[in-house]
Amino acid sequence: MKRQLVYRIWWLTLLTWGSIFAGQSIAQTITVGAVTAPSCVAAGGVVSVPFSVSGTFGATNQFTVQVINTATSYTGIAGVLSTTAGGTISATIPANIPVGNGYVIRIVSSSPALISTNTSGAFGIIPPAPAVAIASPVSGPICQNTVVSLTATGSSIRWYSGAGTFLASANIYSPPTAQAGSSSYFASQSIGGCEGPRGTVVVTVTAKSPRPTANPPAYCQGVAGQSVTASVSGSNLRWYTAANVPALNNIPDPVLVSSAGQRTYYVTQTTNGCESDLLTFFVTVNPKPNVPTASSPTVCQNAAPQTLSASGQPGAAFQWYNASDVLLGNNGAAPSPATTTPGSTTFKVDQTALGCRSDKATVTVTVRTAPAAPAPVSISYCEAARPASLTPPAGTIQWFSNAAGTQGISQPAPPSAANTYTYAVRLTDGNACQSNPSAYVVRVAATPGQPALATNDLSRCQGETARA
Repeated sequence: MKRQLVYRIWWLTLLTWGSIFAGQSIAQTITVGAVTAPSCVAAGGVVSVPFSVSGTFGATNQFTVQVINTATSYTGIAGVLSTTAGGTISATIPANIPVGNGYVIRIVSSSPALISTNTSGAFGIIPPAPAVAIASPVSGPICQNTVVSLTATGSSIRWYSGAGTFLASANIYSPPTAQAGSSSYFASQSIGGCEGPRGTVVVTVTAKSPRPTANPPAYCQGVAGQSVTASVSGSNLRWYTAANVPALNNIPDPVLVSSAGQRTYYVTQTTNGCESDLLTFFVTVNPKPNVPTASSPTVCQNAAPQTLSASGQPGAAFQWYNASDVLLGNNGAAPSPATTTPGSTTFKVDQTALGCRSDKATVTVTVRTAPAAPAPVSISYCEAARPASLTPPAGTIQWFSNAAGTQGISQPAPPSAANTYTYAVRLTDGNACQSNPSAYVVRVAATPGQPALATNDLSRCQGETARA
């Protein structure tokens, strides 16, 4: 009986300790929660790793976050938390982690040594910015319309404009150079589907030199020629015999010309290391233009001044002179002769076409004397005595509704309402010239009202004194 009791105590003790150790082994687990990390993470980036545990861990236990890649056997430590309970570890992606994808996170404990399952979502490591440079031209300025090659060293290169617009996928990119100025271009590389930061290169396009300026003299038959080269202004001039063929010899200068014709020249200049576009100009020998055609107008005194005009060859420029051949102001601009004084004024005009000037045509402007203004008229009548019509001054008369004589009307009917009315009249002569305006004033007086009669009793008895 005693032996049976001892056996039962030993068995219960064995079961108790076995249950304790078996329960501790089953309860100690590490479960990683949802990691809030993007699909691509930069080296040195920080992710939050939440986890929970079950069971009892040693007092000196540490939980370590590991970033692993089963394909490359990489294991890196991203963060450590000393605790015996679950929580959240702020994990920093190792700075030297290889670029690639397929990375996952797990947590390892130290007391006891346990390993959690890997996170279900894999992520990639963002590659660094590629090296970006101007491959060509190697030296000197980048001139407008020059072909430029930008290079980027890396994998799956993508090019962007300064505004962030995607441009191309290639290691070499040729940006446009039609516009002068500085433009930034960016290039990134992608590895394992993760696009990295962008490298920058600045392309400064130097404006083309402006074309040289040419002021070739005009040639007319029989006039000695001037130097063509002396008529061009610019720096480092380069002459061409055709649109794109540089001249090997000096450009010959024209001499005395005897017949009409045309000759073409091409020249560029170079400043800031960039050659200009070709300047094409012509030396033309033209016949002397004909005398321009211009009419001699006759106008009325005080009429609105009219600008004189002339016609001639297409594209011709006209210059006007006084009777003494003195060029008028504003480089001989067409005059607008005043009409305030009767009489005749003589002008002259010539035309210049393709550098050749014609003889002058004579233009005479005649100003006719305007008729004298009619005498002012002022009439008055009562409302009840309105006349049948208003009597105008003698002659051909034009009526106006305002005193200045600018708003023409038909002859008005006599006004009927009491008021003062002011019109103006102008006299027109046989040459259709009008006088200055004269006032025509109509005053209409109001008809007086009937007198008031007393309504009190005016009857009296014989001998009665009159009452007030």
